[in-house]
Amino acid sequence: MNCAAILALSVHIALPGDFNEVHPGFKCERGDWIGGAFYNSESAVSAFLGYDFGNVEIGLVSGYEYAPILPMVRFTYDVAPAAQMFLAPTATPQGDPGLVFGIQFSVGGIK
Repeated sequence: MNCAAILALSVHIALPGDFNEVHPGFKCERGDWIGGAFYNSESAVSAFLGYDFGNVEIGLVSGYEYAPILPMVRFTYDVAPAAQMFLAPTATPQGDPGLVFGIQFSVGGIK
């Protein structure tokens, strides 16, 4: 298993509200399986577990007001050995759809 410290910076597109846009955390991988934890957009701790299909990560995430566990989909693009751009669909608890766009940096050998 490989693990890394991560720092993601994000912007929320087409969503009303005030969101945390700095997300420190950690990520581990074992084969194509991924998991970890991060400080989320609602200023709470989220844990996630999923599968990495290359440029698409699919899984489950916790720690949001909307529901105890939510589906997670994240599209990624490597911009450097330790940096990825990402795009993820999201919604507010009121059902407003939006997107989260950002960049994630890692220290420790994984993306």
